[in-house]
Amino acid sequence: MENKRLYSPNKIKETLDKYGFKFSKSLGQNFLIDGNVVRKIVREAGITKDDYVLEIGPGMGTLTEELAINAKKVVAVELDRKLLPILDETLSGYDNVEIVYGDILEVDVRKLIEEKLGGGPVKVVAN
Repeated sequence: MENKRLYSPNKIKETLDKYGFKFSKSLGQNFLIDGNVVRKIVREAGITKDDYVLEIGPGMGTLTEELAINAKKVVAVELDRKLLPILDETLSGYDNVEIVYGDILEVDVRKLIEEKLGGGPVKVVAN
């Protein structure tokens, strides 16, 4: 695992450039680049090593990474399939993260929680 965290602006730019990723206005995409904000979201959500987390819209994985460090398991639902190779790279060092591709508004959340997050309870986190 690399020392440089994903929320490093240089790491974000390097990764997005590597994959030629362009933000989608229609999806309202914006990625967290401030480590203070990432850590605050996780802290305010009260995430502990006992928690199962459902993340909505992981983007390139900056918040997902912090969740993975602090939670038991993270399942993140991402709509943009172009992010698959980026997420595969950025989160490859975390065996407690699973990415599900789909629209959270169309995903059977109860089934997802039952099959992938131990049946609940879960904490839901999003940027």
